[in-house]
Amino acid sequence: MPSTKTGGPSPDDRPVTANPEQSHHECDESDFLMLVCDGVSEGNFPNPEVVQLAAKVLRETNDPGAASRAVIHQALAANSKDNITCMIVQFLPTSVEAKQTVEFEAGPMTAPDNSGFMTMYRTMAEKANLTLAEAAEMRYDHVVAQLARPDLTPSFGEELREELALFAVPNGAAKGSAERKQAFEKLGTQASGRGGGGSELDFMRQMMGQPGGRDALNQLLNQQQEEPDNGRKVKAAGLAGLKAAVDNHSALEWDERMEALAGSEGTVKTDDVSDGTTQVRFPAPIGMVAWLPTSTLQDL
Repeated sequence: MPSTKTGGPSPDDRPVTANPEQSHHECDESDFLMLVCDGVSEGNFPNPEVVQLAAKVLRETNDPGAASRAVIHQALAANSKDNITCMIVQFLPTSVEAKQTVEFEAGPMTAPDNSGFMTMYRTMAEKANLTLAEAAEMRYDHVVAQLARPDLTPSFGEELREELALFAVPNGAAKGSAERKQAFEKLGTQASGRGGGGSELDFMRQMMGQPGGRDALNQLLNQQQEEPDNGRKVKAAGLAGLKAAVDNHSALEWDERMEALAGSEGTVKTDDVSDGTTQVRFPAPIGMVAWLPTSTLQDL
């Protein structure tokens, strides 16, 4: 018997099925194909309205990138909290030359004290030839603009105000002013520091929840895997000396997980002579890569 919750008995009678729907359509230049994830309609933005908005922007601009961006922005405004992906394909004659452009949409600045998060943010910004500070300023301006919207919900407004405080821009700092520029450049400097808030698992979960975060996280992990160790074996100082050195270092922050590193042996990945730190890979059972003061490491 069919279930009122799961459907059945056929897979096609169920809410979610692996059986694809296939059809054949003849298209012309007035048609377009939309490829979107469920995050687009997760909020108050039903599919018919999604298609209507995309068609409207295409008629006005003939730019699938602009139409995709409009859909994503409207999904955000409709309170979607999921990953949001939208791609629009136009059916144009082969004689029409396609123009490829790269645009950067600054995502939420949710963990500026997490070096992994900021590395990802910098990586995505560099794809659009932007510095981390420039990308952060773009996000700051976007948040300010969103807070000025008359239809802003209280809960979303509270989230935006909390994010705005993370930028530490002085009150009254005008756009283009030296103090405002210094705030974003300082954020970039903090991003090059070591350690920071949250565990690696928290960071990965955070990235998976951001638009484009899955691809950026995979790229970051692949880059880290490709970076070879320099082969130098070292032993970390004891717990008391290691913690004192980390606490006294301006670019480092003590993490409880570092207790396992005290007195342990590892392999150096790289040295940063600019601030006297060294990145060390500690094998299993620790299984951790950490930045430590070079002075706390004994060459073996």
